[in-house]
Amino acid sequence: MSFMGCSGSRLSGDNCEDGSEQPEGKQASIVNSKLEKLLRSKRPDDLLIAFIYLEKGISDEEKESPSSIYGEALSRQQQIQVNMQLACGDKDSNEFFSEECSIYDLFVDLGIKSPKTAAEHEEFVARINRRALNRNAIKIWQKMFRDVEDQINRSSRRIKILQSAYQQQEELLGRIFGKAYESETEKILEKELDRMRYYRDMLYIGVLQWEACLKRIEMATYLAKEGVSSWRLIRNQSLEKMLKLTTMARDCLQEAIILIQSSEELLSDVQFPYCTTRELRGVMQALDYVFTDIFIEERYLHATEVYRNLLQRSILLDGWMKERSSVRHS
Repeated sequence: MSFMGCSGSRLSGDNCEDGSEQPEGKQASIVNSKLEKLLRSKRPDDLLIAFIYLEKGISDEEKESPSSIYGEALSRQQQIQVNMQLACGDKDSNEFFSEECSIYDLFVDLGIKSPKTAAEHEEFVARINRRALNRNAIKIWQKMFRDVEDQINRSSRRIKILQSAYQQQEELLGRIFGKAYESETEKILEKELDRMRYYRDMLYIGVLQWEACLKRIEMATYLAKEGVSSWRLIRNQSLEKMLKLTTMARDCLQEAIILIQSSEELLSDVQFPYCTTRELRGVMQALDYVFTDIFIEERYLHATEVYRNLLQRSILLDGWMKERSSVRHS
């Protein structure tokens, strides 16, 4: 039985769009068959009706802000790539990257079953555990990368549809107004409209980043609760059960830390009042020695306080972000 593998990221896509998204290759177009028929007409009345339909379709699509979604997803993708490369670049962990160690078999082979034997093999077990932690981190970042890549592809398709509609709108206006359409005043107004669209998209990217981070913090709080719950059940269990619960606690707490850290990196201009980099680093250092701490009473109690403090701080951070969100929306 292998306890060293990661259960995988529970985070399924930041800012994922709802189920209305069309399957790849079947993305609904703004220009439907009825509108196409009107666009082929030469009658002025049909062209005006076509313009109204087209303008409505463009307006509805712009409300979804595909450009902002695309830009925000790109910023997260870059962040994920950097962290994934850092995790993959750990030579000590990659030395045995394909090795799925069983911590239970390791403890049996080494005869670890008491505080004395646990302390004797502490550094060796910690090194094996660090490899598992690194594998976990890589899997978490890979899952996040796949999710954000899917979001980029979806928003990219919607942008292409919107750009095609803009082009058709330009051509339609030319047919309706002829030479009078591309006047100097019209060109100035178009540039101003493009500028306003750009500012709107940039502002909305900030909103989307905040929402993505809030979602991560919510998941981090849930994972911290799960981790602390598993950790508290460890005592008075069989060795196999104890190691399994320890692995579950470690994986949940590690992912919670990654989600909080990545949120604070993404919102680098925000001063977070809870879960500082130093605090999170301290919890990660405790996780290195998690399989020794479970055998030594004083260290187990100290680790319990460290993990419980992470949970309390993540709850406070979640509440603080939600409070800021309500202020922003009021």
